[in-house]
Amino acid sequence: MNLKRFLILGVSLSLIGAGIFLTFTGSASAHERRNFQSYTLVVGWVTEPAYVNLPNAVDLRVSRTADASPVTGLAETVKVEVTQGDKKVELPLRARFNVPGAYDGRTVPTAVGVYSFRFTGTIEGNTINETFTSGPNTFGSIEAPQGFPNALPLSQELEESLGGLEQRVVNLESADSGDAGTAMTVGIIGVVVGALGLGLAGYSLTRKSA
Repeated sequence: MNLKRFLILGVSLSLIGAGIFLTFTGSASAHERRNFQSYTLVVGWVTEPAYVNLPNAVDLRVSRTADASPVTGLAETVKVEVTQGDKKVELPLRARFNVPGAYDGRTVPTAVGVYSFRFTGTIEGNTINETFTSGPNTFGSIEAPQGFPNALPLSQELEESLGGLEQRVVNLESADSGDAGTAMTVGIIGVVVGALGLGLAGYSLTRKSA
């Protein structure tokens, strides 16, 4: 068995479980509402507070101002460009399941700080070019989660730690059987932690649907 893959599987399961848990238990606590021509746009993060290195998505909701009716079909006509610092990425918008007029652009924000969302394209034939920027009066910027009792590592620290673990496993794979057993133990611990994360996510979904 490839022990390095075993360890990576455990770490991946743990991160996925944490991401699912926060995605489904978080709430959209702060969005910016803006009138655009005859429409009302509501923009923010799908999950707020929004934390670094956890799955999230740009949240766009569009309705007609006159009667608050949702505007559908915009996944084909509107795009979103996300900017953080000097970096940009264009994300496809997807219609939210069973929520007419709601769209999301999925991403994993990997830097703490201010983000901007620029929407371009057309809404029912009307050209749109509107930028929304996170802040205290709009929607949340990306934060570093506060860990307790120990602080959570940031992405660079995680990369360094995982790199060190991977090298350790590689070394143990080539060592004697005793060290190989240690590597197997580390891999099992990683998988158990991952399983617990997924179990927590499943429990949160069960509670949500109850």
